[in-house]
Amino acid sequence: MSEILSQNQIDLILNSMKDGGDNKQKDLEPEVKKEELGYKKYDFYSPKKFTRDKLKLINNIYDNYSRILATKVNNLFRTSGEFEVVGVEEQRYYEFSNAVNDNDILSFVELDLKNPKKGAPILIHANNRMMLGMIDRILGGEGDEIDIDTDYKYTDVEISLYDHIMSKLTPNMKEAWANYIDGSFNYMYSRINQNVGQVIGMDETVVIVIISATMGTIEGKLTVCIPGTLLSLIFEAHENENMKKRGDKDSDEDEIILDNVKTSEMEIKVKFGSGEMRMRDAYTLKVGDTINLGRSKDSEVYMYVDDNLWFTGNLGVHKKNVAVKVKDIKQ
Repeated sequence: MSEILSQNQIDLILNSMKDGGDNKQKDLEPEVKKEELGYKKYDFYSPKKFTRDKLKLINNIYDNYSRILATKVNNLFRTSGEFEVVGVEEQRYYEFSNAVNDNDILSFVELDLKNPKKGAPILIHANNRMMLGMIDRILGGEGDEIDIDTDYKYTDVEISLYDHIMSKLTPNMKEAWANYIDGSFNYMYSRINQNVGQVIGMDETVVIVIISATMGTIEGKLTVCIPGTLLSLIFEAHENENMKKRGDKDSDEDEIILDNVKTSEMEIKVKFGSGEMRMRDAYTLKVGDTINLGRSKDSEVYMYVDDNLWFTGNLGVHKKNVAVKVKDIKQ
C-alpha cells in the first residue's frame, strides 16, 4: 500500500523541485522547534548535589561575611571598603582551578566542626588588583589602582604580607556561620598556585562564592571555593543541631502541658467487688439485707481515675474517714 503524503510534505516536494532538487529527503520530515520541546537538558556526568535552598543559605551566610569584611577592612586599612556577594554556584573543581593563573596565590582555611570526619580545606582567591592595593596601604601608600599584568608574580615580601592580610580576614567566617554551625575557621597558609598540590579531586563538586570588593578606588573580587565533602559535613552538623533544638523544645512543651494538666480535677472511684443478682431478688431487697460479693473483707480494692484502672490498695480509716492505702500502680 502506497504512503499517503500530507499537504505539508507535498508543498515541500514542490518547493524542492522549484529549487532544482537541492533539498534532501530529510526536508520532508516536519521541523521541530527547540522551544516547543518543553524540556531542559540535564548533564548526567555532573549532576547537581546541592539544592537551591542550600545555595541560598550559603548566599545569606556570605552576605553576612561581606558586611563583617567591610568593617574589618575599615579598621585594618583606614579606608572605606564595600563587599557584596554577586554569585553562588555549584561547579566542578577543575572549573575553579582553570580560572586561576599559575602565579596567583591561594589561601587555605580549615573548618573544625568538632567531628572526627575532616573535609578538605576551603580555598580563597583574591585577585591581584585588590590584594596589591591592600599591600600598598600596609606599606604606607595610598592604595590607588595599579596597572598590572594578569600573570603578575608576587615577591617574597608581598607573599609574606599577603599571608598576614588573609590571616586577619579569614577567621571572621566563624561569626558569619555562627547561627548555623558550631565550628571554628582556622587560617592555615597561603601558597602560589603552581606550588600547591592537588588537595581536591578535579571532578569533585564545589560551591563557588564570588564576592565583589571595592576599597577606595580599587575594584576587585574575592572567590571562595568550598569543597562538596566539607559542605556535606556542614549541612549534617546543621541538621543535627536543629534536631537537638527541636528535641529540647518538645521536652519543654511537654513539661508545660503536664504542669497545666496537674491542676485539672479528676474523679476517683474505688471498687471493692461485684456480683450478679436476679431481678426478682433485687425487687425484694430491704434494709438490713446482706449481699455476698464473694471476697474477704481484707481483699484489695481497685481505684479508677476517670473510669481507667490506675491503682490497687487496701481499705482503711484516716481521721475517722474511710480511706484507701495505695499498694500498686497499674498504669
